[in-house]
Order: sequence, then C-alpha cells, then structure tokens
Amino acid sequence: MKMRPFSLSMVISIALLTSLNGYAQDPDDNTSTATESSPEEQESTDGEPEPSSSVEETEAEEPIQVPDETSMQSASLVDLKSYRKGIERFADRVSGFEKQIQAKITEQEDLETEKIDLKYRDKIRDLQQDSDRLRTTSIGRFQGFLEKYPDNPEAAEVMLQLASFYYDIAYEEYLDTEEAAEKAGEPPPEFVDYTRSLALYDSLITKFPQSPFMDQALYMKGFIHSGQESKQFDSSKFVDSFSALINNHPDSDYFAQANYLLGVHYFDVEDQPAAQIRKSVDQAIVYFEQSFDSSNEEDQTFELSLYRLAWSHYRQDNFDKALYYMMDLLDYSDRKLKNTGTKASTRPEAVEYSAFSFTDLSDRNDMSPVVVAENYFKGKPERTYEIEIYEKMAELLVKQDRIDPAIETLQYIQNRWKNNPTNPTHQYTIALLHGNRGDEEQYKKAITSLTELYYKGTSWYDANKRNPDAIGQASR
Repeated sequence: MKMRPFSLSMVISIALLTSLNGYAQDPDDNTSTATESSPEEQESTDGEPEPSSSVEETEAEEPIQVPDETSMQSASLVDLKSYRKGIERFADRVSGFEKQIQAKITEQEDLETEKIDLKYRDKIRDLQQDSDRLRTTSIGRFQGFLEKYPDNPEAAEVMLQLASFYYDIAYEEYLDTEEAAEKAGEPPPEFVDYTRSLALYDSLITKFPQSPFMDQALYMKGFIHSGQESKQFDSSKFVDSFSALINNHPDSDYFAQANYLLGVHYFDVEDQPAAQIRKSVDQAIVYFEQSFDSSNEEDQTFELSLYRLAWSHYRQDNFDKALYYMMDLLDYSDRKLKNTGTKASTRPEAVEYSAFSFTDLSDRNDMSPVVVAENYFKGKPERTYEIEIYEKMAELLVKQDRIDPAIETLQYIQNRWKNNPTNPTHQYTIALLHGNRGDEEQYKKAITSLTELYYKGTSWYDANKRNPDAIGQASR
C-alpha cells in the first residue's frame, strides 16, 4: 500500500481551527461553539496519545470567545493572545498524528514486505483518516472566515494556511492519479495543478501588501511557478516573485532559499550563446553569494550555496576561486563530521572538482599537476582530504591518457603517505601504465617495487596487517 505523505504544513495549519471556530459563525449568535475535537484528546497514562482515538471520541476544547464585528476589524491583544494560544495548543496535539504515522511506517519498513501484519496498515489508515477529517473541517472553517471577513487583517494568515491545504491536496491527488495510472498500465499524469493555492497567494499579495505573511506568499507563489511538474510553471513569474521577496524582504526567513533557487535558475541556462551563458552564470554567482552570506552552517542553503559557488567559478574558468570555495566546503564537511557524525552530501563532488581545478591549472600554466597542488597547499595546515584530492587527480589523469603526470601523482602519494592502505593498488596501476605503453623494463621495475614495499615483512604491511582489504590488495 502506498501511503500518502503526511504534510507538516497541514499539522501547523490545523492549529488555526481553534481560533477561527468562533470567527466563522454569525457574530450575532451569542452561543459559544466548542472547538473541533482532537484525535489526541484521550491520552494514555504515560502521556502518549492513543492511536485508536478518533475525532468524534474526544472532549470539547475550551471555546474561544467570539468577538463582535467591531473587534474583528481591530483585534485586541486579548483576542490575539487567545488566538495564538489556540494555535499552539492544536499544533502540539495534531503534530501527534505525524509522529504516530511515521512511527508505524518505520515499523513497516523494518519488516519484510510480505510479512507485514495488516493491523499496522489499519492503524496507519485510521490515523490518516482522522487527520483528513480534521483537514476537511479546517478548510470549511477557513472558507467561512474568508467569506464573512475578507478584509480583516487576520484573513492574510487564513489565506496562507488554506493555500497550504490546497497545495497538499493537489499533490496528493497527483500521487493518487499516478498510482492508479501505474496499476492500469497508463501514462502518469503530466502536471500537478496548484490553481486554488496560487489564487489565494495572489489574493494575499494584492490585498495585504503590508502583511507579515507577504514574504511567505511570494515564496510559495514563486515556488509553484518554478516546478516543471507544475501546471503553473512559468519561469518569468518565478523570477519576478523571488526577486520581489529578495528586494523587499531582506530579513525574511525565505531570503536565503529564494536567492539559492534564483541562482540555480541562472546557473542552469542552456542552449544559449557562450557569452550569454557566462553572463547568466555571473548572475547566478551573485545570488549564491547572497544565499551563502545569509545562511548559518546548520542551514541546508549554507552547504548548497557554497558548492554552487565553487561550481560556478569553475564553469567560468576561475579555478583559483573554485578551489577556495571547494576547500571551504571540504573544511565545513570535516566540521560537520566532527559535530554530527555525518559528512556533507556534496563532499565527493568537492573532492572531484578540486582535482579537476588542479589539472586544469596545470594545463594553463604548463606545470606538473603535483607541483600545482603542492604550491596550493604549501604553508597551510594539512587537511584530512588532501590525499583524496591527489588520488582523484591521478584517476582523472589516467582517464585523460596523461600517463607521465598520472605516474608522478601516484608515486607522490606513495612517497608522502607511506602507510596509506591503497598504496599497493597505486603501485600496481603504475606498473600497468608502463605496460600499456610497451615499456617492459619499467613495468618489471614497478612490479618489483610492489613486492619490496608492500608484501609481508615491510613497514607498510605491519601498519596495515589488521586491515584485510589492504592486505588483500597487496596479495593480488
């Protein structure tokens, strides 16, 4: 069974239900309306929500007092505090849906598919149905609020959350249609239709230009226009929306993301004259720099912008700048590994493009790649990744059929890192390179060195004797 994604935006959006429960009713009706019951109202003795609870089985929340027509137009601090309090209460409770569903999905993934007990699927399905009912109820409340109070300042936030619901529904419908088409052996749907979400974002932008949610609306509008799987894909509108966000909301939480995505847009320009592509990549660099400068190391945009900056400068043949950013990225990866136990996802590409930059600089300056790399690292503290760059550089030189520089690089690695576990492979590669070009004498010398340097009884062997992979290489 393919499970529909449980949207985090829906978890947060449902929280508004408690504050709008009263707003959506007739202001002349003095009867308090209980807020929508939550599937997590009944709790177990240890504080964890019971999976089997449902919307209908819960007790009513303490109702939010319904303001009159005048106070709706200028919400008092008391109203807003009550409104926000309701949001926080429901956000905490409804977020339990996601935790329960994800926990059950994890249980399923840990079992063999054919042995999954149907009770897990039933529980997940029940939880999903509960969340769907809450979403349906919330949508009705939001729509009612907008019909009665279209010009109230709070309408901007309601529009934003309702648009988020519609976005999730559109994507879920796309996945359901895709799954049905797959079962029927038919072509999958071509686009996701975000018409309803986009209309709300446009309305918010037009009606509430001073809203604190303006930047979110601009970001989501641009995001919808940016996706090629979106029926509303339009690159010019995407650029306009993100540019408006960047120019008018420099303190926005979406500033770094908007800059990064605009940078990718200009970076990916193809099928243009070379001069136009260079100009476009220069523009991409500006956006990547802004994204990087406005990101913290914990932000995904920090790593991605850094990587794209390096790659952009490499494309512009600015190899020195490319190396600067690649090394910065590799240093960041080492810090991340130390702090989190995980390397940067772009680390392999950073190593590869560093090697490319050294080989390209060697061509430009008519120098040995080893000398170029040595000069770059000279005077700097030794990095853990240096050997990886040299190894990748040797690999690239072999592929480019630059035999002498490749041999020089492989020999340099062995001389500098004498106990490196992969040295036997490097020495054997040197022998093969000599043999492939018919130099039998050098081939035999290289094989002899392989025996002398890496077989049993050598210092390398003693250093690696507990590494079966390394010993296996030496014994082949």
